Amino acid sequence: MTSTVHAATYRDLAGRFASAFGDIARGEPAREAGRHLPFAALEQLRAVGIGAVTVPAEAGGFGAGQEDMLHSDVKAAEKADPAQPGHIAAPFAGTVSLGVAEGDTIQAGDTVATIEAMKMEAGITTTIGGTVKRLAIGGHRTGARRRPPAGD
Repeated sequence: MTSTVHAATYRDLAGRFASAFGDIARGEPAREAGRHLPFAALEQLRAVGIGAVTVPAEAGGFGAGQEDMLHSDVKAAEKADPAQPGHIAAPFAGTVSLGVAEGDTIQAGDTVATIEAMKMEAGITTTIGGTVKRLAIGGHRTGARRRPPAGD
């Protein structure tokens, strides 16, 4: 009897690497602000097996094609979900400058960040008030989740 080795799909890769990509995305602002090289981020990717993604499955790798690998890099990183209460998504891809920090109190209508792309700049505003619980930003992704103030 022979065993069949299956190549990894995007779903397999996203499940395996989503946590690492999210951690790396959350650390991006600090790395960028301090102009630090991403040694720890690269080590984290090595630890979860990123180097084996395109190695053939029969040779012990994931056997994914380059398209699946690139798709997982883009899709698995944490993103704000505008359908979720408290998430604030950027309206388009660009360079984001935060105007709030974790723990800040915000009101509905406040500008929490600005985004710039192709010589255009726009404010990113919130539709709800509360306390900024966590900021998730990395690359061209941004989001903020809130913890309702007492009495909400």
